[in-house]
Amino acid sequence: MDLLSPPPQAASRDSRAAALFLDLALRSLSFFAIAGIGIGFENVTFVEWAPLSLMVSMVVLAFVDALLLTWRGQTLGKRIVGIYIARPDGSRASFQRVVLMRSVLPGVVMLLPYFGLFWLFLDHLWAFGSERRTVHDRLADTAVFVR
Repeated sequence: MDLLSPPPQAASRDSRAAALFLDLALRSLSFFAIAGIGIGFENVTFVEWAPLSLMVSMVVLAFVDALLLTWRGQTLGKRIVGIYIARPDGSRASFQRVVLMRSVLPGVVMLLPYFGLFWLFLDHLWAFGSERRTVHDRLADTAVFVR
C-alpha cells in the first residue's frame, strides 16, 4: 500500500454474513448438481450417490476456494458481495494466512467435541467488536475489506 492511497474500509458484518451464506449455498448447489448428474447416468438412488457427490463437491470447492483466496483474497461468495481478505494494512495475505490459519485451523478446532460449538460462537461473536475482526482474523493477522 502506498502513502497516497486511502486505507481500506472494513467490510460490514452484513456483507460478511451474506458472503458466508452464498458460499454455503454454492456448496449445497454443487452437491445436488453432482448427485443429480450421478443419478442421471446410473440407475441409482440419491442416497446411494450422495456420499460420493458430497466428497467430490467438498474437495473441488475447497480447491477452488484455496486458489481464489490465495490469488484474490476472495471466495466465490466474497467476490459476489464485493469484499476481500487482506492484511490489516491492506497488503495481500499469503496462502498460509488466508487458507491455513483462517480456514483449516478453525475448521479443525470446530471438530473438537463440545469445544467446537463454543469456538464457532466465540469466533463470530468477535466480529461485533469495533475492528470487526473475528478470532480467526486475529489468529491469521488478516481483516476483511470492501473492494
